[in-house]
Amino acid sequence: MTDDMIEPPWMTVARGYIGTREIPGPRHDPTITRWLHGLKAWWTDDETPWCGTFVAACLDEAGQPVARNWMRARAWLDWGAPIAIGALGAVAVIKRGDNPAQGHVGFVAGWDAGGRLLLLGGTQGDGVNISAF
Repeated sequence: MTDDMIEPPWMTVARGYIGTREIPGPRHDPTITRWLHGLKAWWTDDETPWCGTFVAACLDEAGQPVARNWMRARAWLDWGAPIAIGALGAVAVIKRGDNPAQGHVGFVAGWDAGGRLLLLGGTQGDGVNISAF
């Protein structure tokens, strides 16, 4: 394995949360609410989109800085430094819908056979998983 193939620590953290899911109804997933509490969010439910929360929580747990407005997917566009697209563990922001204020954020996990970007993220089908975009 070469140095550029070594998984960044935040990806190892993120992979550990695969399978974490929202709980429909009045109860909330304790892991998601722990992330919100630790990041000092002003809300406590797991129904509010939490892709930015997931990215921030994983980076924070790995000892890395987070975006100032970590709860907003598009806020991650102004965080860090640009790198080659597709670098393992890179924070990727993609468009969501027609509203330019909306987006989705996750960690680059690779590419599928069809050339689609694979993101390890939260709020992907209401849970943490690797999905193609």
